[in-house]
Amino acid sequence: RATNWTNLFFNHEFSSLLCVIMLILGLANSFTKERESGMFQIIISSGKSKSTTLAKIASAAVYCLFLSVYFTAVDLANANIILGVDGLDMPLYSTKIFQNTPFSFSFAGTILLWVAVKFFALFVVALTILFASKISPNTIVAIVLSFGTTLVLIFLTAVSKSILNPFNIIVPTALVEEFSVVNI
Repeated sequence: RATNWTNLFFNHEFSSLLCVIMLILGLANSFTKERESGMFQIIISSGKSKSTTLAKIASAAVYCLFLSVYFTAVDLANANIILGVDGLDMPLYSTKIFQNTPFSFSFAGTILLWVAVKFFALFVVALTILFASKISPNTIVAIVLSFGTTLVLIFLTAVSKSILNPFNIIVPTALVEEFSVVNI
């Protein structure tokens, strides 16, 4: 079976960048809008600030899950249109880019694992954006702080491939390309 679609699909990083930009634009005003409109005082006086914060975190998780699933499906559909997706049940090491992988997942299993890892990384980025929104006095400062933090994390990926940086696992190709161990 032809596995040349895997190079296009697994090395496509533009949709991950779009996910991060959509997270910033969608979540940066979560807390600042309340402060700007005066609703913050009403929420605090009613004693619902903790439940409001938890609801925003839960909705950010749902948003991250939607972005992960949607953009992975769009990327897979684009790879199917351009090159034709074939052999989703084949083992991961049957393609040239993953020939040295120690894993024997199928391509379908790897794509599901990829969605889960992308969701986790996007959720960490979303929590960072929500924190920036919580400490910012207005929406513009929250957006600038979120973009600044995102740029710093992206530049840190060139310096270190640490698993603690969420941008190293948003495109988790490196996680399945070669074997590495993290000692705890």
